[in-house]
Amino acid sequence: MKTDSMITASNPTSYDSLHEFQTTHSFWNNDLFNACRRGWLTKEDFKYIFSQYYLYCKNFTRYITGVMTNCEDDLQRANLSENLWEEAGEKEPEKRHAEIFRKFLKEVLEIDLKAIKFEPFTYQFVNSYLKESQRPDIVHGTAFLSLGTEGIVAEMYKQFIEGMLKAGIHDSDLLFFHLHVECDDDHALTLENMLMSYQHQPNWFETAKTAVDIALNLRYDFFNNLYKALYLNKITPVINGIIDGQSLAANTTQLHYERKHDKIYQNKEDENNIEFSVDRIALSGQVLDPRIVHIPSGKQNENHSHAHETYIYIIQGNGTVKIDDMEFPVSAGSSILVPRWSRHQTSNTSENEELIFLGVTDFNLTKNFPGNTETSYRKSAKA
Repeated sequence: MKTDSMITASNPTSYDSLHEFQTTHSFWNNDLFNACRRGWLTKEDFKYIFSQYYLYCKNFTRYITGVMTNCEDDLQRANLSENLWEEAGEKEPEKRHAEIFRKFLKEVLEIDLKAIKFEPFTYQFVNSYLKESQRPDIVHGTAFLSLGTEGIVAEMYKQFIEGMLKAGIHDSDLLFFHLHVECDDDHALTLENMLMSYQHQPNWFETAKTAVDIALNLRYDFFNNLYKALYLNKITPVINGIIDGQSLAANTTQLHYERKHDKIYQNKEDENNIEFSVDRIALSGQVLDPRIVHIPSGKQNENHSHAHETYIYIIQGNGTVKIDDMEFPVSAGSSILVPRWSRHQTSNTSENEELIFLGVTDFNLTKNFPGNTETSYRKSAKA
């Protein structure tokens, strides 16, 4: 049974400073974690995320053996061997961590492991991790794998668990992550005790802090690259379609429409004088997503902003459109451009006439970016 006797016997100020550096590092504010907390990711998103993460996981024992190679103390090597033994599933190889993760990928996320195409930034992340763990400096190696790697697993996987639960993945399918939340504190402690045993060496604190920083920055960049790739991959078909120069008419489901429009949402808040409804016109393309908006006399829609830009054409009525700190009067025939992320609100100033306008957006493009849903930018929307 591992204990923290080494840590408590060492200089607590040095250890506490390293731990504080770890817990306050900018890594914890990476784009991927923020998306998990906000519930922006789907099961399909996690399928991509963990297919890439698979390369890191299946190479993890190599990082431990890299540190073992540079460790001269046979007892410390024995302790690391115990970590490897647990990673390997002890007497039941089918329970080794890498195999449990593979089972999660195949059975829960339905990933064909042989068909995974790893991104260049994924290879770079794994190769950099292997290089850093194999550095001859044992202080660097133990700090890199303890506070920089094993010591963050429990909190890191809690972020993933939160995101996957919000994506509709059942908690019973997350054994791999719960297992690491429970056991990796012990694994980290083995490495932390090793790290603290070298505290007498010159420049120990600076070397350890640098190693932790490198480990967290490598993962920070990897997670941010994963997040960016999520939506870049989704808009690739649009880009390819533009480059190819081929007509999409044969592949477009609807080119002509005469029926009643489909209602997207409506909202009514008497206390804020808000009342409106939005209908989608069924003629949607790869990028364009046209809508019809109805606002009763004397009412307004919400003051809101969104990723998509909008062209507004007033069909009927009189009103005003506020865009950030500007206000424009509108009437039938008026046109308004609402730039991306500008705060805007449309009000009906007619005494007894409904304000109706056509809004042509590029929502079918921006919906591919995490967090941009039909209602995410609304204060409250009622379908």
